Amino acid sequence: MAEPATVFFLRQIIALTMLSVASYFDIKTRQVDDRIWLIFAIPGIALYFLAPPPSLTTIFFLVIGAVIGMTWFLTKAFGQADGLAIIALSIVFPIFNEMPVSVLVALATTVLLGLFGTLYNIAYNLSDMLHGKIFLGINEKLHRKILAFLTMHRKRSYEKFVIPSQTGDKFSFHFKPNPDEDFAGDFTGHVSSAFPLLPFMLTALVLFLVIF
Repeated sequence: MAEPATVFFLRQIIALTMLSVASYFDIKTRQVDDRIWLIFAIPGIALYFLAPPPSLTTIFFLVIGAVIGMTWFLTKAFGQADGLAIIALSIVFPIFNEMPVSVLVALATTVLLGLFGTLYNIAYNLSDMLHGKIFLGINEKLHRKILAFLTMHRKRSYEKFVIPSQTGDKFSFHFKPNPDEDFAGDFTGHVSSAFPLLPFMLTALVLFLVIF
């Protein structure tokens, strides 16, 4: 039996509010208090007692989402808060129109992040190219410069959450996030941006609800 419309609506509100609050802190400090997930997961759990027992499909999607989130958390594929976000989302809002919300949000988030990051780097590097400042002081082969054009850029003075990606006149590529990596600070070379993932997760959820 399907959940009452009111309960279903509350699940959407809780999920959107949870990711909105977490996104604010992720953007501002790149740190998200773990209590946020508890604060929103608890009412999400309570809603199960206000509706008929969840279907096997709902339980399956919840478990799959939790497994994905735990995998992110344990492997540090992304930040640990991002893994906890997927787990909390799978609990609060496991299914929509017979589709697994947390699974699709996780997939869409990685795609959105990849596209945004690539376009972000291209925009800065095109600007440097137009001003004759592209790859100044860099001694690298063409194929590595092409890869760097897509994955890094020269640090701007106003950028705070970026990671050094240059050692001397060579690039240092970062393809896996390192939570222990220090931000660039006063570094002036090429950097990789440490984008907050939760705003992309929120965007993915909003697009999911609008499209489906």
